[in-house]
Amino acid sequence: MLTLRELRNLVTIPECPKRIPTAKQLIESGSEIIAKEVLARETAISVYVNGYVLYQSGKHYTVFSIGDCETYEYESAKGYPLKYELSFFENENWYVRLIMEAEDRLEKNQERIKAFHKVCSYDRLIEECGEIPSGEEDILESLSTNDLVKRMLGILNERQREIVYLFYFEQWKQKDIAEYFKTTQQNISDMINRVLRILYEYANQEEKNKKFLI
Repeated sequence: MLTLRELRNLVTIPECPKRIPTAKQLIESGSEIIAKEVLARETAISVYVNGYVLYQSGKHYTVFSIGDCETYEYESAKGYPLKYELSFFENENWYVRLIMEAEDRLEKNQERIKAFHKVCSYDRLIEECGEIPSGEEDILESLSTNDLVKRMLGILNERQREIVYLFYFEQWKQKDIAEYFKTTQQNISDMINRVLRILYEYANQEEKNKKFLI
């Protein structure tokens, strides 16, 4: 039996990675798979020599660094927090702690996607827009921690919100989003640009309304 401690000694743990690779990027990276376990017909977990873990459950994927699997904390059924240190898992089968991490991440990802879907109170027709001025393409990144972003995303339809979420918050590449939606990269690029124009105009209007109220 390969333990988690032994597995960690076989891989290179990424040091503060700026961007986690997508599932496709990891698969196509050429990095060697050190350990793999098929848990069910459509569920499997793999660890690559570069220190990244790929977990697939049906159509859902998540990628994370094995270095993120340290102390495990969760809330008990009675509502109080429980904590297990890494040492608790180190001599167990290598995938026990990793599956717990993977399932938590998949659950959080789905909750975030559903949350973006739920904030929509109405749909707005997308109008063709011209070239976006320099700097506006970062508007979502600059507002991602602001309450305004929730209202801004609320004016988008379900498909637009999911594309925005994957592109800005999950950091997928446009070509990967295109494959996911079975369309072309150009269509995804055009939609992102149109969405940015909508959000930029909405943010400007919010700012004007704020000044008017003051």
